[in-house]
Amino acid sequence: VLRLTQQAISRLHMVGSSKLEHVVRTPPSKNDCELEGKECTTCSHSSSLIRISNNVYVSEIDQSGNLEAFAPLAFQLSHVLQNLWEKVMGFSRESFRQVCNVYIDSNLEVIAFNRNSHLFFNVCVFAELGHRKNATKAYNYWFITLCHEVTHNAYKFHNQEFNFALEELVSLKLTDYIKFMGFCRSSRISNERWR
Repeated sequence: VLRLTQQAISRLHMVGSSKLEHVVRTPPSKNDCELEGKECTTCSHSSSLIRISNNVYVSEIDQSGNLEAFAPLAFQLSHVLQNLWEKVMGFSRESFRQVCNVYIDSNLEVIAFNRNSHLFFNVCVFAELGHRKNATKAYNYWFITLCHEVTHNAYKFHNQEFNFALEELVSLKLTDYIKFMGFCRSSRISNERWR
């Protein structure tokens, strides 16, 4: 078990390194899914995403809606993720730009997904959970979600090894997360300024 953990954490740390592979930045297709004959809801869900700007995607279903209303929410979620990526996970700003994306989809079944180490986070989930009004809840929720998606860089499937690696990553980064949240509070980054 210890050997598996060390290998997983080593693989997890690779995502932020300068050796990060440059892969095509497109949503996953059903051909990329290997769930041993089971339908992959993430792949079927995200195959209809359209890129509307750097690191921002929208589902085909939602492209006719009021995208301008989601622009501030997309910015807020990106800001949360970038802070977590850099200040808690310890990865570079450049790797954030290469790896993290947000997408607008009113189908709230998929919170986030990972395709070839490219991470996608649903802006509509951020809005639905009221995170635009509460920075502490937003950071708590998206810290765990980010750890979950980063763990998929080492383990593709949800199984016992994945769960163990996720718990290990959270425990490794929890001290940094607590320090970051303490800094936010001491710097008067409050929910009032969040709005």
